[in-house]
Amino acid sequence: MKRLATYLSLLAMAVGILAFQCQSTEMTTAKLAIKQKNIPKAIEALKKEIKKNPKSDEGYFLLGKIYGDQGKYDEMVKNFEQSLKVSNKFADQISKLKLYHWAQNFNKGVKYFNKGSQAGKQEDA
Repeated sequence: MKRLATYLSLLAMAVGILAFQCQSTEMTTAKLAIKQKNIPKAIEALKKEIKKNPKSDEGYFLLGKIYGDQGKYDEMVKNFEQSLKVSNKFADQISKLKLYHWAQNFNKGVKYFNKGSQAGKQEDA
């Protein structure tokens, strides 16, 4: 019984190591750069990943996410659409991110509207 448990744990570790190593160096570099908040390096690595592997749904997703954070919504949407063309793996997260950025911009617009309407009232007084 102990041997079986040992073999199973070794097998699980081997599968985990192999699964981790399946990622390309570009994707690993991009994820590390994102964690380190080195966004230009992450964008560069993701662009290399997409060029090397046009079926990288995660590459398109992460690139779209970065562009959304930078306020480059056209680029965000293009990359999200490419990710969805490859697979629906990130469909739920893409939907939530699009809604988040829409709400943020809507709220920003409301603030500007309120500020503008207050400016008109102050001039009248």
